[in-house]
Amino acid sequence: MDNIEFKSKEELYKRILPALKSQRKRLTYDGFGYITEEQIWNYLKKNTWAHTRGLELCDMVKDIMNVDSLEINKYYFNEYMKNK
Repeated sequence: MDNIEFKSKEELYKRILPALKSQRKRLTYDGFGYITEEQIWNYLKKNTWAHTRGLELCDMVKDIMNVDSLEINKYYFNEYMKNK
């Protein structure tokens, strides 16, 4: 299987955006409609992927689809309070 290389985080973000959008829809359905795709991305970058090496695209999509609604909500409000 060929390794997929991304030239930038923006390129990677665009590649996994469909998974982020899907998760955002689920979060909206669960009552967390104020959480954006970018906030899901930032949460996972900071809390799940920060110290991971050799992360594969399929693992990232799995993490996106399995993100804990309450944990990302807590992250959202912590970030909101920091920026307020």
